[in-house]
Amino acid sequence: MACRSNAAAELRHLEGLLMRWPRSIRLQLQVQELRARIAREKEAKARALRGQIRRQLMGADPDTLARLVRELGCAS
Repeated sequence: MACRSNAAAELRHLEGLLMRWPRSIRLQLQVQELRARIAREKEAKARALRGQIRRQLMGADPDTLARLVRELGCAS
């Protein structure tokens, strides 16, 4: 979490600098790379969460799965 907030703070800082010097190619590239890094980190976190949910569902008993289906309204 700390890395992401540092990256977000750094991105805000660089975007502020970019507003001051909008033609700076170096700043544009730094902002672009930081945005891509943040997106990769978010995707990795989401992928890990999906895997964790899938593993927990694989080990769940049928009653728990039936209750989950009812709660989510997935029953056809």
